[in-house]
Amino acid sequence: MFKEYSNSAENVTPVERFINELTDQGIKVITVAEVMKFAGKVEDAAEKEKLTSQIIRELEHHESLIPETPGESYVNAEKLFDGAEFLIVPDALEIDNNILIPGHRFVPFMDQELFPSEITLKEAGAKKSQSYRAFTASAEEIIRYHLLMGAETLFDFFAAEDEENITNARSSNNPQLKLAVLDMKKFYQETQFSEGDAIMVKVIDYKKGIFEYRLENGKMRKAAAAKAFRNSFDDVLQRVTEELLTGEPIINQLRCAFANNAELLKKPLMSLDEMLLDDSAFDIAFDAEVSTLVKRNEDEGICDCGHDHAHGECDCHHDHGNALPDNVTIGSGEVGTLEEMLGKLYSMLNLVELDALLLDNFKNHDLDFNSFYSRAFGENELEFVDTMQEACFFNALEERFEMMLDNYSREHDNESAEIRSMIVDFTMERCQLMSEFVSMADELELKPELFEELAEVTALLDEALKIVNAPAAIGEDFDFEEFRSGVEDALEKGEEAMTVLRGVLEGND
Repeated sequence: MFKEYSNSAENVTPVERFINELTDQGIKVITVAEVMKFAGKVEDAAEKEKLTSQIIRELEHHESLIPETPGESYVNAEKLFDGAEFLIVPDALEIDNNILIPGHRFVPFMDQELFPSEITLKEAGAKKSQSYRAFTASAEEIIRYHLLMGAETLFDFFAAEDEENITNARSSNNPQLKLAVLDMKKFYQETQFSEGDAIMVKVIDYKKGIFEYRLENGKMRKAAAAKAFRNSFDDVLQRVTEELLTGEPIINQLRCAFANNAELLKKPLMSLDEMLLDDSAFDIAFDAEVSTLVKRNEDEGICDCGHDHAHGECDCHHDHGNALPDNVTIGSGEVGTLEEMLGKLYSMLNLVELDALLLDNFKNHDLDFNSFYSRAFGENELEFVDTMQEACFFNALEERFEMMLDNYSREHDNESAEIRSMIVDFTMERCQLMSEFVSMADELELKPELFEELAEVTALLDEALKIVNAPAAIGEDFDFEEFRSGVEDALEKGEEAMTVLRGVLEGND
């Protein structure tokens, strides 16, 4: 076998040398079967099995290859990504500071030996590339841009960015961290870039980390087309996470997904951040060493194989571990949409009611975020699993605050605001009452039927809030009098239900 290389003095196996030749020739897909042919005919079954294992091992660990179907076929990363496109959607923090944080955005699309802050980014048609500048922010503010790199790499990454980060991280749970970021001031100003706009990035040179970009106007991004794109992405990523690369590092899973559906790299309609962090069918989960993506299950605790791993019933080969390094815990849906996190951290208040609180504050000229937060959660201390979850929650909450403030239309919000205010006051009373029940849960014997009347009223009022939370969309012929009368009737029933519940509490004293 491989006689032509048997006398080589180089520390390279014949199998690896042949694979190198194939990649150097620009072969896009290399299969185990193709490499086996190079070895010639192997009669002995044991030798054939040994050779097959060696070939797979070399293909798996080759820096230029991405598994398409592990154990069968591997894609040349350079051939896959050169000329490919992906989307980045800068958020308010970046736009306000005229920067773009490389973070995990470029990592899946460049040579894995490169560092995010080593990339070269140039506007299409420009001669000069974007310059870098130092940017300092709290860990809570910037960790979001690095989640897909894996929590196990974050400390090393921040340490490599600046030595001061090491000292700061030792003295605080939310240290100030310094990063090298791309200076986008001129581009943002010239294009009047705003939230919702995006940049379309093209890979010019995968090996060198050279990228080109152009403006993608937010008004041109159609929801229906984006949904179809997302469905394609979710379908292939589900196959990757459940069949092909279960429990593997996130970046490896993403690269495998693109290897299995290269169409995602042609005129993409959503960014990775939008699909995996803002609202996702997947969770970021961890075992002791690696961050990985797992498909979220509708029935919490039940995995796709039907076993309940929350109660030790799972004996399958799925990876259900969620252990993390100290102070870094993400998984089981804890980092997803604001609505999902809110449901886990403070289930008494849903997103519709939270929005109503925001708008009520705005109507009353209270535009302070801390004031809103205090009103919404009062003395309730949200039980975050770790600082990363806390950072993601506050980032999402502040983004919603800023977005709704920017879009608030006071001139349309007169009659609707009065009705909303009544519901908000009732909602706050209800949350306070439910908090008292929670605090006495161990002492009271509670029956679900006690809360049925209140739950029905709450559902009705939430439907009303959906209307008054969008005052600009209310038609001119809308009958506010009839609507207000219905809301007042519901509030009266709600007060009666809460009076009964207060009696239960008082009767326990």
